[in-house]
Amino acid sequence: MAIKRVNKKLLKHFQKIKVKASADPGGGLLSYLQALNKKRESFLEVFREDFEKTGNPLAAWDAYLLAREDGKPVPEWVLEYFDMVGKRLLKTSKHKATDLPHCLGFQRGAGPGPWKQYRDYRIKQTAMAFVMRRAVESPDVSIDDICTAAVEVIADKWGVKIEWDTIKRWYYERDKY
Repeated sequence: MAIKRVNKKLLKHFQKIKVKASADPGGGLLSYLQALNKKRESFLEVFREDFEKTGNPLAAWDAYLLAREDGKPVPEWVLEYFDMVGKRLLKTSKHKATDLPHCLGFQRGAGPGPWKQYRDYRIKQTAMAFVMRRAVESPDVSIDDICTAAVEVIADKWGVKIEWDTIKRWYYERDKY
């Protein structure tokens, strides 16, 4: 029995907000939405940095999907990744199904799988972005309070509960990753 494929939407924080030039001639809401879209476009650069830092191919796939969703050209570094995958897939006819992860660039070994590893990494990045932005915006608020607020942000975006003291530890260790 064939499995019906269902198109999935991007996570809420990756969805582009449609903006019409006539929506707000005063510049308030329009400027805000344009700033949000510009911030969203910077995710392509974040994905490139993630790919270089972690080597996890899921960052390339994230960038590919985001570029396609926005109707933008796929970044060159993603195309280079696809070239590598294509060469590996077509290199020999003696591949087995178990060779597919290697062909796609996934590393073998012990530890969490690449999806959990990438998701954990993105959760940590989301938490750090929130804490660092809030620390600059509200210098009078303690890091403990900001980390406590980050717990809810992470739960809303990723559906997981991270303890505030874990986020605080990440904040103070942020130069390590």
